[in-house]
Order: sequence, then C-alpha cells, then structure tokens
Amino acid sequence: MDAAAKSKEAQKITVYGAIVNIVSGVIKVIIGILYGSHALVVDGIHSFSDLVTDVFVLIIAKFSHEEPDEEHPYGHGRFEALGTVAMGTILIGVSGIIAYENIVKLFVQTSFVIPAWPTLIAAAISIGLKEWAYQFQIKVGKKISSPLIIANAWHSRSDALSSLAVLIGLIFSMFGLPWLDIVMAIIVAIMIGKIGWDFLWSSVQDLVDTSLEPELMKS
Repeated sequence: MDAAAKSKEAQKITVYGAIVNIVSGVIKVIIGILYGSHALVVDGIHSFSDLVTDVFVLIIAKFSHEEPDEEHPYGHGRFEALGTVAMGTILIGVSGIIAYENIVKLFVQTSFVIPAWPTLIAAAISIGLKEWAYQFQIKVGKKISSPLIIANAWHSRSDALSSLAVLIGLIFSMFGLPWLDIVMAIIVAIMIGKIGWDFLWSSVQDLVDTSLEPELMKS
C-alpha cells in the first residue's frame, strides 16, 4: 500500500470513529439528563471531547504518510511518532482527571441519586459502539503500520471501559451500593493511564533514536 492510500485509509477510519463519538455522546447526554444519571452525562461529554482528538488525528494522518521531500528525506514518520506522544499524553491526562474526580467523590459525596433503568441501556449501547470503533480502528492501524491510529483505537477502548465503569456503577447504585461505582471508575482510570504511558514512552524513544522503525521508514 502506497503512502497516499495509507493516508486515505487513516483519515477514513478516523472519520468513522468521530461519527461513533457523536452518536454515543448524544445518546448518553440525553438519557442521562432524562433519567437522572450525572455520571452518564459526564461520560457523554467525554465522548464529545474526543472529537477534538479525532480532528488532531486527521491532521497528523494527512502529513505523516506523505512521500519524502527535500526537507524530510526519510519521509514524515516523525509526525506519526509526535502524534502518538500527544495521544499518550491525552490518555494520561484523561486518566488523571477521572481518578481525581472520583477520589474526591469517594471522600466527599454523601448522597446519591438512584438512576432509572434506561440509563443501563444507554451505557450498554455506548460500550458496544466504542468497542466496535476500537476493533475496526485497531485492524486498520495494524494494516497500515500506524502507531497513531492504534493509539486512537485504544483511546476508543478507554471510552468503552469508562462506559463499562458507569454501567457497573449504575447497577450497584440500583442495588444500594453507589460507592462501588466510584471504586470502579478509579480502577479504570489507572488502566487508561497505563495505556497512555506505554504509548508515550515508546514514541518518545522513536523521536530521540537515530533511526525510525522499518515500517515507518516505508510510510
């Protein structure tokens, strides 16, 4: 597959992911507001915020697969590594925010609203959509040897895990154990942070090394 085809494939799959974020966000925000789940509303806003990341990935994907030129005789693979560093940083930031908010809740919040059952359906739909997005993004990312698309795929899976934590929390809330929702969210935050760190560290090594990986040299 030539550079132009790789760039087109990367951009197309990112647009699909953006559509999933919009649909997932709309469902969670509307159902969360109507049926009393603040956590679901926040998770929906999180999905909308991912659109910013999708735009960023689209821009990087356009440049990272361009053919070598006078200023970049070895190609534009460093753009891919730089974009993956940013993705890793975003994932770490997201995990930090989720962990902080839920640790504060664990020690401060004293009363909880019991949500209605439609919130369970909305959270489940979100999990399905985001996991589906992960599967097709990771497949394309491996196909075109794109660490950036692979990182964005894991970003989608981190959203699925976040929605899973919300779903588990909603179930426990309905059974009178709302604090387990908070504990699950903290665990998910740690998992997201670990994924982000792995991408950040490997990409920083690529940027400071003297040569690119063979796959990126061909891009």
